[in-house]
Amino acid sequence: MRRFLTSLLILTSFVSFGSHLAGGDIQYKYIGDSTGIQRHYKVILRVYRDVSGIAMPTTDNITVSSGCYSNINVPMNLTAGSGIVSPTLFDCVNPGPNVKTLEVYRYVGYVILPTNCNNNVFWYSNCCRPPGVTNISNSNGGGNDGFYFDAFLNNLNGQNSSPIFVSEPVRAFCVANPFNWKQSSVEYDGDSVVYSLINCREGNYPTQTDIPFDFGFNKNQPVTSTYFNINPQTGQISFYPTTQEIDALSVLIEEYRYDSLWGVWTRVGSSSRDMMISIAYNCNSVAMQGVRYDSTLYPTDSITGFPYVDVNCGDSAFTLKFHIALDGYSINDVDFRLTRIQTSQPYAITKIWSNVDVNYETDSVRVVVYTPFSFAGDYYLYSKKGNDGNTLMNKCGIEMDEFDTILVRVGPCPPPPPPDPIGPIDDIRNGEEPEPAPDPRQVVIPNVMSPNGDDKNDLFIIKNLMDWTTREVTIMNRWGQMVYYNQDYKNDWNGGTLSDGVYFGILYISNNGIVEEYSFDLTIVR
Repeated sequence: MRRFLTSLLILTSFVSFGSHLAGGDIQYKYIGDSTGIQRHYKVILRVYRDVSGIAMPTTDNITVSSGCYSNINVPMNLTAGSGIVSPTLFDCVNPGPNVKTLEVYRYVGYVILPTNCNNNVFWYSNCCRPPGVTNISNSNGGGNDGFYFDAFLNNLNGQNSSPIFVSEPVRAFCVANPFNWKQSSVEYDGDSVVYSLINCREGNYPTQTDIPFDFGFNKNQPVTSTYFNINPQTGQISFYPTTQEIDALSVLIEEYRYDSLWGVWTRVGSSSRDMMISIAYNCNSVAMQGVRYDSTLYPTDSITGFPYVDVNCGDSAFTLKFHIALDGYSINDVDFRLTRIQTSQPYAITKIWSNVDVNYETDSVRVVVYTPFSFAGDYYLYSKKGNDGNTLMNKCGIEMDEFDTILVRVGPCPPPPPPDPIGPIDDIRNGEEPEPAPDPRQVVIPNVMSPNGDDKNDLFIIKNLMDWTTREVTIMNRWGQMVYYNQDYKNDWNGGTLSDGVYFGILYISNNGIVEEYSFDLTIVR
């Protein structure tokens, strides 16, 4: 009976403002430093609406309550650009009867608080949630559950801005794929933040109540999923949905400030976000392709059938762009291996990185090699499982096929410079032939070393190496990772801390216009 009366009161108070709401969040930002007005705050209200519901108004209200003064109603005005469907909502699934189409509305208002207080609460309440929500009974029965979300402020020891949510608030997912959903925020004051999952709520402050979940669901497991976790430091939600459904859930960010006088952490602010997500049986066809190179940028090589990218000689990095955004958490420095076709030897990659957006997603990665490309020709770049146990993964949880290959074409490279004249320059000017320099002797590269301290074969010594002026040595492990490099090698390497095993090396030498490159295997036995 109590829940019926509460719902009836909310309906009576707020039905003109909209229904079929899908969630929202509220935040505040201190602006008194720029306006010169003490305790002057900007308030940001975002409301997410199912398109099948009543239209949202151009104005709305939030309330500020505390134990230090009477309630303050804050008028909120709709901002330009509101009312559009979330632009990435259908990246993974197609629109349909089991996937809610959600619009995002943003309101802004301003308030001057009358005094400092340790329990200022900015709150918003409305009705109603749409029918068909799986994990809440009343929504399944007719959509009578309401909304309540808030932001907390303790400004007794200084003014404060709440954490501001910046990642996208609404998403659609598909069954049987792993997802990472980042609840990114901006914290303007340098305070520490902690993320947690809380109950969805309804009613008015201070008598708001938790909305009970159906059997099998709770605030920490709001989705039918193999696992459901939130990282308290980053706000990353990780889960693996197993059933088609529509679910409500809520996230809280709390911020703490260190009091050096008392040596304690004080809770100075918070912000909550109420959300609704759709989970479909299948991803759409674009997402199900996994991670694919953008076909509009990379043509296909007629001989190998692989896409190819052109790289200039001297470059030490190149960019790869993909047809759908990647999950930034899946990017790993060993997700690719690069091999020079001419020598069939690995070419060392030092870094795979990208600029991710506020959702921790990106459409491209940057491949950084250890030494700039100096030899024209083709290289194979193929995908590998990284240290996280998977290849690159798109935002919909679909992996890139292992050994998926793109051709890297390097060139053209300039010819080597002509040899320096040998002999006194005056002899050349007088028409005399300079004395020819002796050719450097052929090097002999050992295939084993035993750095065990017995003064026998402890060093990696290449015979006749010192006849050459350029002596560049690169040693890699069997995964193509560089473990040793010296651009002026002098037969003085003792294997360092490398363990026993087989390693792969490249020797680049030159002298008087003679350039040679060798690939070799090296076994270390201690």
